[in-house]
Amino acid sequence: MKKISVLAVAVIMAGTVFAAEALQCTKITDFKGYTQNAKAIENGIRLTGNGKYFVLGSVKKLPVDLKKKYCFSFEYRLAPGSKTAGGFYIAPVCFTARGKEITAVSQNCVNGSDTVLAAAAKKGDKVIKIKNGAKWILRYGAVAFNTKADYSDLPNYEIAEIAAIKKVGDIWEISLKKPLAKAYPAGTAVREQCYAATYRYILANAVPKAQWQKVTRTFSGAKRKGVRGCHSAWRSGTAEVGITIFSSGKPVDMEIRNLSITEVK
Repeated sequence: MKKISVLAVAVIMAGTVFAAEALQCTKITDFKGYTQNAKAIENGIRLTGNGKYFVLGSVKKLPVDLKKKYCFSFEYRLAPGSKTAGGFYIAPVCFTARGKEITAVSQNCVNGSDTVLAAAAKKGDKVIKIKNGAKWILRYGAVAFNTKADYSDLPNYEIAEIAAIKKVGDIWEISLKKPLAKAYPAGTAVREQCYAATYRYILANAVPKAQWQKVTRTFSGAKRKGVRGCHSAWRSGTAEVGITIFSSGKPVDMEIRNLSITEVK
């Protein structure tokens, strides 16, 4: 799993929505971000990391119809003459109809964690009490407030990161990393959601080889993480998508071409 700054990606992914059936990223001008690392090749770009981390995002985003299928497709290889062995990551980036990025934590739900506040929580509190925390886990965890049992609240951005979990008598105390930004009454529905992987990666830390390799994945519908088939579906609440590419931080010199998300007829 790779966790990177959501703010950094939000900045580079900012762009206008265009009404089309395909998102094609085959030129340097199709990207925002660290394009100083890019050189043009036929139907694609060459990316050189030189040991420094780079991240690019598509300038444009593609509106998607959740009833239709889309193919994420590209080819990649080690740049000719290069001997670098660093890896790279590539993934779709999902957005709501209002253009807000759908982050991992906003829709990665811990199954069986739905419960309610056992006591009112005041603005500024760093400890909250829940009725049932038996399924809650500490690692990468966050409390999501005003949840719905049918998950219709997703993506849910009303979250607070967890610092500790402790059972006290018949309830559980959840310590938070930061004070609550607002108050919640007793009985407020809550669940645990997790930061987990930043994206649903097509490739993660993939090391290019000398020969061109083609990769495709078909997406349809929208599913939260943990549901069967979620890696072939957009994130819950998706209305439009973009593309991000970034390095692992190790030296990398690679080429990528024919990169697109295209509606499958």
